[in-house]
Amino acid sequence: MFTNETYHKKILNLNMFYLRIQKEHAYFLQTLIPPKQADLIKSITHFHEEYQYLIQETMNIGAGILEVSDYMVTNYTLSMEKLTAFLTGHPIDTDLTILELNLATQPVIKEWDKNLKEAVTQLNQKITSLNREFIKLHNDVLEKVSTCGILLNTYPSFLLHMKEELIHYNELLPNIISYFENDNLKFKSIEFWNNIMLDHAIFTHSFLDPKNEIELLSRAATFINSFEQLSNRNNLTIKLTEDFRDFIVQITEGIFNCEISSMMNPLYCDHILREVNFYLYLLKYSL
Repeated sequence: MFTNETYHKKILNLNMFYLRIQKEHAYFLQTLIPPKQADLIKSITHFHEEYQYLIQETMNIGAGILEVSDYMVTNYTLSMEKLTAFLTGHPIDTDLTILELNLATQPVIKEWDKNLKEAVTQLNQKITSLNREFIKLHNDVLEKVSTCGILLNTYPSFLLHMKEELIHYNELLPNIISYFENDNLKFKSIEFWNNIMLDHAIFTHSFLDPKNEIELLSRAATFINSFEQLSNRNNLTIKLTEDFRDFIVQITEGIFNCEISSMMNPLYCDHILREVNFYLYLLKYSL
């Protein structure tokens, strides 16, 4: 059994990870929708801003409790945000990232506060409500794409991938106590994230230049095959995921230094890296 303090610390850490992921999903959508769809872009921008507010609220609630992790932010996050904002023209609040990085220098000294439980409960309710709205937007966009009513500058399966992560997050929040104590639920989450790793290997492969990045394409194809064959949590899974992490680091650095020919959004590279780090956290330490 977890103490109240440990339990709520884990919830806040999870929210810091997932909220940034959803904030970036909204950002990616902003850059993938043609300017013609001004009203839709405005709606997506609203979600991007709301997730930013929730990240700030989570940091406020968790002051003195939260500990920065490489699945929340990495050494590349800030640089990739700045580069992406410059290239796309869509602004990113990098101050939020700086605040999050500074969590690493703050001592974890906050004692258990009886009001923390209520604050976390209210936060989760806000997140759940926003997630439901964002799921609906994903459904609306997917419907328009499927009927050729809108041009999406990526694969429809990429949007579906983002929606699946969002649904998983929303299903996790109300069941979080059981999740911490139920091995079956932990295994299902690990299985889910293995499939997400497969998706990332596929998308990385599909976004690389097919004529100029033959070696990287070959390595990405190897990861696709390996993740497809995984069925159990074991040391092989951890080793494979660590190798995939190193591959994504190579891609991230190559994109940042303009050494790789691809269609990849620079921030997406760091986005994948954080998700790989989170999967490794699940595999090595569970929750």
